[in-house]
Amino acid sequence: MIKKVAVLGAGAIGGITGALLYEKGIDVVLIHHNEEFISIVREKGLHIDGLELDRYINVPVVKKPEEAGCKFDMVILAVKNTSNKEAVPSILPYLSEDGFILSVQNGIPEDELFALAGKNKIVSGMTGWGANNVEPGHLTKTTGGVFEIGEYMGKPSKRVLEAAEILRHAFEVKVIPFMVVLKWYKLFVNASMSGMGAISGYLYGDTLADENATRLAIKIITEAYDVTRKADIPFPEKALAPFPAPDKLTARSEPVLKKTAAMLNAVLKDHHAIKSSVLQDLEKGKKTEIDYWNGYISAAGKKLGVETPVNDAITSMVKEIEAGTRKITPDNIKELCDKGLHKFLNEYYEGVMDEYKDVTQCIIWPQPSIGFMLSDMYSRPFFEPGSPKWDIPKPFALKIAACGAYIMPSVNPNQPLTQALINQQVEKSIDIGACACHIHVRDDNGMHTLELSRFHEVIDNLRAKYGKENLLIDGCPEGGKDFLDTCGPLIEFKDDWETCPLTCAAVWLGNLLFIPSTSKATQGMGEIMESVGIKPEMVCHDLGDIDNARRWLIDTGIVKKPYYFRICMGEPGWGTVTNPRALMDTYRQACDRILEIDPDSKVMVSMSGRAGIWGVMLAAMYGPPIIGARVGMEDSIWMRPFDDEVIKDNPSVVAEIVKGLEFLGRRPATANEYREILGLPKIYDKK
Repeated sequence: MIKKVAVLGAGAIGGITGALLYEKGIDVVLIHHNEEFISIVREKGLHIDGLELDRYINVPVVKKPEEAGCKFDMVILAVKNTSNKEAVPSILPYLSEDGFILSVQNGIPEDELFALAGKNKIVSGMTGWGANNVEPGHLTKTTGGVFEIGEYMGKPSKRVLEAAEILRHAFEVKVIPFMVVLKWYKLFVNASMSGMGAISGYLYGDTLADENATRLAIKIITEAYDVTRKADIPFPEKALAPFPAPDKLTARSEPVLKKTAAMLNAVLKDHHAIKSSVLQDLEKGKKTEIDYWNGYISAAGKKLGVETPVNDAITSMVKEIEAGTRKITPDNIKELCDKGLHKFLNEYYEGVMDEYKDVTQCIIWPQPSIGFMLSDMYSRPFFEPGSPKWDIPKPFALKIAACGAYIMPSVNPNQPLTQALINQQVEKSIDIGACACHIHVRDDNGMHTLELSRFHEVIDNLRAKYGKENLLIDGCPEGGKDFLDTCGPLIEFKDDWETCPLTCAAVWLGNLLFIPSTSKATQGMGEIMESVGIKPEMVCHDLGDIDNARRWLIDTGIVKKPYYFRICMGEPGWGTVTNPRALMDTYRQACDRILEIDPDSKVMVSMSGRAGIWGVMLAAMYGPPIIGARVGMEDSIWMRPFDDEVIKDNPSVVAEIVKGLEFLGRRPATANEYREILGLPKIYDKK
């Protein structure tokens, strides 16, 4: 339940939002960096007028989060996007256990916010109303409108519904599924109107009254729409009020231009008085958010291979104005027109005909009856029966192995060796998307150790922060003085460790005999794991190890179903792979041999050797029986197989893999989803 609310950034939007909620009885505090603002508001209250009744509201305000003396269940993020890298880390320590950040910022800052705070801490929001900052302590509401909030990708969650109820004390609120769609809709309009206003000094209405400015604004939208088509943004079939279908705001030829201009005027009929925040920042000599508007479209276009010449030009001009080498003037619009950027084709097909004039049409097309063409039988043969949907689940378990036992600073100077660093990097990795962690600890000399007190330093901290529901801990009792010493952590942490690796062969690391396992030792440790309720993860460093696992552990009845394997190949001596085909063959052969033992077996892969991250992405594409990957700095020092760049930290690895999963349409599994796959009972912490 949301009880404590903070507004980080008390500018026009943030200040009015916080003050009106406080006035309605919500426990709100404003957090703002400007001491003059703080002094005025504490002395007189926050002055609000415009479309709001002219009044002063005595809303609490502090300069830093710690001054509030509490943790927050919801933080409304209303700072400029340019301040995210400083603002977001500053508030994270002051979020309650289930606390989250609701961003109401311009543009599409989610990629950056996810990287800074983790997806589980970010809710997306937008304001449909406008406001201006008149002077410190004086804000004016310029237009009406609603708050729109939701999960960036997905249906509304419980936290979204609770946030909506809080905001409804003072505002109209709409809860939106897949906010990514609405974000792009609004970016179409904001980038066009604000981009033109920033270089010319125009209000929205001025842009719509200037024919050339309108032409350029529509070209901005058209370029942005082309980017969304290449990015497969899931626009709904029906229009999303108050916006028309997105293609209705685009134009590629003169005949279409007039209709598009009329549509744009209709969408913005009540917003002519808006002055873009980019223009306001330029007039105050501040750094703008242009990189999150037109610059975001340009960057996305470059990444996807879509040309965006008007957005490129607008971004460049705004940066020149920021640098003081260009003035804000309508002459900037004329300059763009002199380059021909305002021109449209007389007919769109002329551009297509010119582009393909040298191409010969070679398709022999049948001439069926009209009735046949109108039936779905006309196109069905192209898609049936050869395109069934693949049986690939969306969840993919990520287990962070942050430290390991053998990689030293001489190999990778970034290797985390202290318990504090291990803790820090594991926590950040979990916040980004990992649902499990594999724990090693080091002594004061950075060497592998099984000291129970050092394990406690890491495990106790993680349990205190995440409980059991949100984190599965995987232990590693290897490398003790003898069998009893090695098994000590299994007994000590039997209530915390839910899975544990069980090596199925003597392991060579290059020319070093690294783990001298025997069948008897492996069987003994397997029996102990099963007896204390820890799921054995049978680790196979080569294909022969799979047969060892069968003979030593499965045929003997020591390990229980579902059988759980980990493929750990890629290091010298560990099923070395030296090229992409070898990597693919390794997974195919290993999975085939495992499925021959039992078709319900589960497999995890390790991010091992030079091809570590590539191997994880291949595993995500492979699908069952592979259920996830152990990732991080235990098993590899390299980011990529074709160069010598070393991994800088564990969270950066997890972040890259999460991006890859998103691209594949998959997502990180939760701890309970991972447990369910392994046949372990789900855990729910008492609330």
